[in-house]
Amino acid sequence: MKNFLSMKTIYLCLILLNLNTKSGFSQPINIPLNTTGGYEASVAISHANPNKVVIVFFPLSKYCFSTNGGLTWSIPLQLDSTRTLINPIVCADNLGNFYIAADDSLIQIYKSTDGGKSFSHRGTLPGPNARRRPGMSCDLTPSSPFYNTLYVTWNNPNNSHHISRSTDGGVTWSSPVSTPLTDTYGPSMAISPNGQINLAVMSGFNDNQYYTRSTDGGATFLPDTLIFPVGAVPIVWQNAATFPSIACDISIGPNRGNIYYVLADMGMGRMDDCFLIRSTNNGISWSVPVRVTNDTINPQPLHHKPWVAVNSNGYVAIYYYNFPNSAPPRPFANREFETVALLTNEGGH
Repeated sequence: MKNFLSMKTIYLCLILLNLNTKSGFSQPINIPLNTTGGYEASVAISHANPNKVVIVFFPLSKYCFSTNGGLTWSIPLQLDSTRTLINPIVCADNLGNFYIAADDSLIQIYKSTDGGKSFSHRGTLPGPNARRRPGMSCDLTPSSPFYNTLYVTWNNPNNSHHISRSTDGGVTWSSPVSTPLTDTYGPSMAISPNGQINLAVMSGFNDNQYYTRSTDGGATFLPDTLIFPVGAVPIVWQNAATFPSIACDISIGPNRGNIYYVLADMGMGRMDDCFLIRSTNNGISWSVPVRVTNDTINPQPLHHKPWVAVNSNGYVAIYYYNFPNSAPPRPFANREFETVALLTNEGGH
């Protein structure tokens, strides 16, 4: 979206968890954040104090923090004025720390120990130059053999895919390990309750969706699997590829261990739409796609850039960009869009 959207406002979807919800996906919730100067946001909530939230966004890798659960926010703050950073992503550990990974042809790591109010540069990941599009996650399950281990993934210029980990809060990082993923972009990563690393990527050739996993803390990976063959990408979306998002249920609820994978596609006879697939057996097999968009406008507007998360109660939340004025014929007459949030407590059904 960077090449054809002129955005001046980030929209953060604050999802109110209704414990009495018995139906499937809720109606859309749109809540503006009123923060100027960025897009493609990444958000993390402190696991030590859920009132503390950090959002980081592209371009220029600015961030904001909240101390009241996202009700109000700080002004945008510069992450690092000495570097030109892109593709930032934020995560939190179980000790109250926040981490940001971003690239400037190398993967730079930043850490906050004060609830996201400030970040300091903690180093550069080992490995060759020209690395890009990091993914980042932390193992949050106390019973996992890799509890509180940080993982960062990235692509190299030849589209090979690597991962590095830290077991000391980002002080040191392991040598990069190659994954079986090649010619892929946009790594998304999630950690299962048993410590399994789950990676989702899209093919650099045809946007097909691939998955691989590691059961030994990233030392080795199983062969990659094509789990979703994507339809042709419309010409107006050539610069807005169908990067996937993946999340795991680490709650103590009935869907603990489920893996959720969302993406945008032209398939199933529709225009650009958002779909969810899930695995209930640690990524060995996957469900048929479920359409999560719920508009009935004909012709259908475009939807893109979905993201998925699971909270500590096992609620699955999905958000995506909705372009209400983008129905064919294309190109767009109006490029305005809204951010839509959906919520379910039924394991993604």
